[in-house]
Amino acid sequence: MTDISIIIRTKNEGKSILKTLEKISYQKINKTFEIIIVDSGSTDNTLEIAKKFTGRILKITSEKFTYPYALNFGTEHTNGELIVYLSAHCPPVNDYWLYHLTKHFFDPNVAGVFGKEIPIKGLNQVYEYSQLYEMFPSNGSTYVLFSCPNACIRKKVWDRYKFDERVPKKYPNVAVVEDQLWAQMVKQKGYKIIYEPKSIVYHSHKFSLKNLIRNYSGGYFSKEMSDNYSPILSENSFQKKIKMYIKKKINCFKYLVKNHYFKAILWDFPCSILFEVVLFYLGKRDREKEDESNNSFKNNPHNSKRLPN
Repeated sequence: MTDISIIIRTKNEGKSILKTLEKISYQKINKTFEIIIVDSGSTDNTLEIAKKFTGRILKITSEKFTYPYALNFGTEHTNGELIVYLSAHCPPVNDYWLYHLTKHFFDPNVAGVFGKEIPIKGLNQVYEYSQLYEMFPSNGSTYVLFSCPNACIRKKVWDRYKFDERVPKKYPNVAVVEDQLWAQMVKQKGYKIIYEPKSIVYHSHKFSLKNLIRNYSGGYFSKEMSDNYSPILSENSFQKKIKMYIKKKINCFKYLVKNHYFKAILWDFPCSILFEVVLFYLGKRDREKEDESNNSFKNNPHNSKRLPN
């Protein structure tokens, strides 16, 4: 049996997948591993490149693609005891990425491990600071969200608790949350999720309005998502979180000035703040409507028998 199965989701990743696959092939680890490509309709040279490194290429239609479905579909076809999820545009930084990502599984209570994602300098200047100092710190002392662009899970745990393929229907305004929801679920079952900052990959997306909406949709449009998935956006300790938000933005602005990112200061930075504020208040409005709807349902005597004790 293979020790590790590495699943890479692809669609038109021809510009980046070669470097990622080469970095995987250089990994120094005393375990066997296989590479499985889950492609959702590439029309460039992605699959031609992939075939040079693996014969395990699975295809799904773009119409059928969702992030949780692709993860589950790929995992169903694995032979490994450990399942690694790596984005095609996230090349490992060094030859020990895989070792560090998988070294914690001697503990049977560990369900998942995820690594550090660092930015490609200059590609998305606003989020360089966020990635380096907030989202993926160099230690595990702060709150870090489980992230499937660079993660490993135990297949036996996945056999019992799969990624929720209902996520796109439950949270239609949210682009990607299947990994955080899975981590939350298994932790509630008593398993451990570990952040390993020594397992490092590059991960950046260009600054654009599309990516802004994608990044900031999560947690804004649903009370359940806000309370359970995104505690930073929760209404709890609202004033404290506003102070934290302002402090982070000040630190980000200082970082931009220090690195002479003047275009980002004039355009990217204010645009990101504008989108955050607008989407937050849209979400707040929707959460208030959701509360009213839930209260109305609970106060309806015809529904009283349907409520749990």
